[in-house]
Amino acid sequence: MEFFSDEALAIFVPILVYWVYSGMYMALGESMDMYRLHSRKQEDSKNLVSKLEVATCVLLQQLVQAAIAAVTFMLTGDSSLTVAYDNKEAQGSSSYRYQRVARQFAVAMVVLDGWQYAWHRYMHHNRFLYRHIHSWHHRLVVPYAFGSQYNHPIEGLLLDTLGGALAFVVSGMSPRASIFFFSLCTIKGVDDHCGIWLPGNVFHLCFWNNTAYHDVHHQLHGSRFNFSQPFFVTWDKVFGTHMPYVLEERPGGGLQSRPLMTRASHNGGSNDENATASLEFFSDEGLAIFVPILVYWVYSGMYMVLGKSMDKYRLHSRKGVQARSRVGRQRNPLVLALKKSVAL
Repeated sequence: MEFFSDEALAIFVPILVYWVYSGMYMALGESMDMYRLHSRKQEDSKNLVSKLEVATCVLLQQLVQAAIAAVTFMLTGDSSLTVAYDNKEAQGSSSYRYQRVARQFAVAMVVLDGWQYAWHRYMHHNRFLYRHIHSWHHRLVVPYAFGSQYNHPIEGLLLDTLGGALAFVVSGMSPRASIFFFSLCTIKGVDDHCGIWLPGNVFHLCFWNNTAYHDVHHQLHGSRFNFSQPFFVTWDKVFGTHMPYVLEERPGGGLQSRPLMTRASHNGGSNDENATASLEFFSDEGLAIFVPILVYWVYSGMYMVLGKSMDKYRLHSRKGVQARSRVGRQRNPLVLALKKSVAL
């Protein structure tokens, strides 16, 4: 893999973007105090981990991400989807290329949002996972920019690394497109954790899931709400874990995001408990039903997407599989009956 190849850039550019963008927020210093959602004193007193530990843990996670990204690119580099993309990109118009990349971005955003919501909420739902894994991230009660990727290594692997690999494979984007997509994800994640409500911030204008929205989740009384990340609030609204907020001036200067606690939470139960009562999708029984089905299609889909890059490892050639298969569309009685009914 050449250092300046698309694959290498897709691995290292998001890491560089992470430290440059978060460094810009940190360098702004006291000039941004009027826009901070928490005071500096709260940042020092409430957080349970030092910034040196945070930086060390983030670098470790990024090393793992780089290794898995390299393996993913090696496995999918010659896949049929990538080859088809390159051929159409070379032959098609620029408008076609942009439309295709936009569709891939949309698919990847939906996949990543769904993956991270499911794991994020389950890690709060499961006491063992929260106590031993996800609680690392919540040591930052007052989040800041370069703490965005501060997680337990297992959480970093499950949510960010594997979630990103899945979004890349399912969307079928090229390594070159992934440079921009994962840089966008990185910037969005840093922005959501920066703790600064900067006027005119494009992410605050384009997304309801933003710095203040995620800040509610990091507050002690809001940790069972606003699980959605990094782009949309859709899953929170679907599953009843959406907590609205209001921005107001903080005593002593600056701003604060105050959760608008609903009537249900004041009547002896949280929104999360009421949502669980009405929709048991995340109960053990619900997960036992739907997770194996999801795993089936995701895992088998990854094999299908790998395409021709896996031909040297196949036990039968593609031609042999097609010739020997006894199940064909023409022999399927349901398909034949449907064709006859259409013909009539």
